[in-house]
Amino acid sequence: MIRHLQITPPYVKETKGNPVTRGTNEPPILGERFKDRKSIWKAFGGQWQQGIVTFPGESTVNAFSDENGPYPDYKDPNTGVIEYRGQGLRGEQKLVLGNKLLEDARLQRQPVRYWHRPSGGSWVFESWVIVADRTQIIEEDSDSISVQRILWFLVPIPSTESTQWPKEILNSKILELPDIPNEKPRRTKDLLQDYSAISAQLEIESTGKIVTTAPRTQYKRRKEARDLVIARSQNKCEYDKCTGMPPDVNRQGQAILQVDHIHALAEGGADIPSNMIALCPNCHSAKTFGLHSDQMSKRFKIIVDRIEKSLN
Repeated sequence: MIRHLQITPPYVKETKGNPVTRGTNEPPILGERFKDRKSIWKAFGGQWQQGIVTFPGESTVNAFSDENGPYPDYKDPNTGVIEYRGQGLRGEQKLVLGNKLLEDARLQRQPVRYWHRPSGGSWVFESWVIVADRTQIIEEDSDSISVQRILWFLVPIPSTESTQWPKEILNSKILELPDIPNEKPRRTKDLLQDYSAISAQLEIESTGKIVTTAPRTQYKRRKEARDLVIARSQNKCEYDKCTGMPPDVNRQGQAILQVDHIHALAEGGADIPSNMIALCPNCHSAKTFGLHSDQMSKRFKIIVDRIEKSLN
């Protein structure tokens, strides 16, 4: 049962405005909702402004993601994998503070609580997750300066019992990753310039026929494939019958686009750029729910084939 917690005894006693937490005997319940971060702080203590924290009396890490917050986190609609931005709004992000907590959880394969607040909604302990991997990306910080940020890949799990975890998690190796990657993240113009070579490499890797000296997991490959499609689109919907892009941009200052698979992953489609297309929200909805979605998919294949030939 989801409890809409009110901050009243016996859960909390106020002492000079500071909370006495419920303690580890009554940790958060999966699905539990709270009005705001201050309500969570009053219930469990700890830090109520930072996005990655532990509560007093326990070692479990909590990762908070706010749709209206400063970090543009992303949840893959096909897999449920969460691309979670690291802690630090200004300057280069480092493996300290909250990022160090997530890195320790990754190395020890410890379940993490994932908290999410949709736009206009309340905070909910949405899922247990495993920190499967991390990479570096280039984004603008709060001073509008392009910096490297840490991107964590959080994979939802049904419970803290490892016997119930997906096989891809149980069978995967825990990689020893450097604090600073050997390769710098590719910028959009670099992706477009090297489109053919990167696309071919992703296609080979997707078949599992090669092993690189610096292995990239499926999460990194999936993100790189999506980034490549966005670069290919040049911030425009790739459907040639699009009736108009949204006038606004996302929190990264980019066009609002969704990358969709032409042949769905669930039906055996490949997770590679030649099977992906960048669509505005209207065209994506038409492809997903429209009466003529099958015809659109056939048209998408023709469009993408034509674009890719022009980039070779």
